[in-house]
Amino acid sequence: MAKKEKEKTYSAILKVNDKEYKSQGETLLECLENLKPVFPIKTKGLLLVKKGELSGERVFTVWQVKHLIKIPIFRQIWAKKFEILLR
Repeated sequence: MAKKEKEKTYSAILKVNDKEYKSQGETLLECLENLKPVFPIKTKGLLLVKKGELSGERVFTVWQVKHLIKIPIFRQIWAKKFEILLR
C-alpha cells in the first residue's frame, strides 16, 4: 500500500524588493522556513498567509523582514501569531 502524500495546508507569499516569494508547507513554521528571498532586502515586506479559506496579512519593516529570514526564533514567534490570527 502506498503512503498518501500529506496535503500542504498552508501557503505564504512574501512580497519584498518588488518580487514575490511563494512557499507551501504542512505547518506554518515549515512554510515560513521555506521562504528564501534574495538579499539585500531594501524595502518593506508584505506577508500573506493562507490556510484553506482563511487568510491573514502583515506588513513588515525592513528590519523585521531580515529577522524573519535570518533568525529562527523570530519565525517561530510570527508563526504562532499567524496561527492565532487564522483561527
